[in-house]
Amino acid sequence: YARRQLAGMPNGDSLVKVYDALVNASAAFIPSFTVPAGVNITPDALGVILSAYACDYPEHFWFDKLSIPYNPATLQVTAIGLKYIDSLATQTAVDDFNDACVELLEDIGITPLTIPYMSQEEMALFIHGAIIDHVDYVDAQNAHNAYGAIIDGLAVCEGYCELYQHLLSMVGIEA
Repeated sequence: YARRQLAGMPNGDSLVKVYDALVNASAAFIPSFTVPAGVNITPDALGVILSAYACDYPEHFWFDKLSIPYNPATLQVTAIGLKYIDSLATQTAVDDFNDACVELLEDIGITPLTIPYMSQEEMALFIHGAIIDHVDYVDAQNAHNAYGAIIDGLAVCEGYCELYQHLLSMVGIEA
């Protein structure tokens, strides 16, 4: 959703190119990437891109922050460094997360076979109820991301929200 918003902004093509590079690098746990040739991005524009990425990819729970070397004379970003939460930036953590999400949906009767017969409102309510039943409101190590909510069963508002958004996305509901 946020990617589409970037595309409609001034300099949208450049914003989307950097957004896509950020998504691809983070998905592969790549520590840095060079801004694509011909793309002009300022640190402020990169902040907008990062916000869009965070909104669209709550399932990238391993992402922590960026380092942004830029040319002070032109204010142009030339490369982007990505920092990850080391304990979560593993394929095992991703697999565990994905399996737990599927299991939670199956436990409440939402499967690829039942989705066509349920309204979006029904699915959203069932998912909301399952999260409330599964997650305790506790500020713990991973409480600010979807991983902590689904795997540890502990989260604060941010973790609840990110898990809810991801589960909605899994069943085809844009949130």
